[in-house]
Amino acid sequence: MAVKSRFCRVCGEPFQAKRFDALTCTSTCRMRKARGADLAYLAALPSYLAEVRRSVHEADLDAIATVRAATASKHEGRRQRRQLPKGSRIRTVAPGAHPEPTE
Repeated sequence: MAVKSRFCRVCGEPFQAKRFDALTCTSTCRMRKARGADLAYLAALPSYLAEVRRSVHEADLDAIATVRAATASKHEGRRQRRQLPKGSRIRTVAPGAHPEPTE
């Protein structure tokens, strides 16, 4: 997955997220967020800029939720396929590929 630049939810500084679901830049900010300082930096910004940053943070949360839902769906499909009896598993062929002849 590509590394994404985000704004920290506590201090507002841009940082390179090492994980797809990272919301804070450092462990210090992560602890401040846990103690209730989430989006506290928005109070010091002008209202128009605070609304823009708030929408950016919401978009980040939506993107994280989408990735998590897609991953959970993929895992569920794999789990269901593993439960099928060996002979009834369906082989999938990539589009454009030639399937193996069955005889």
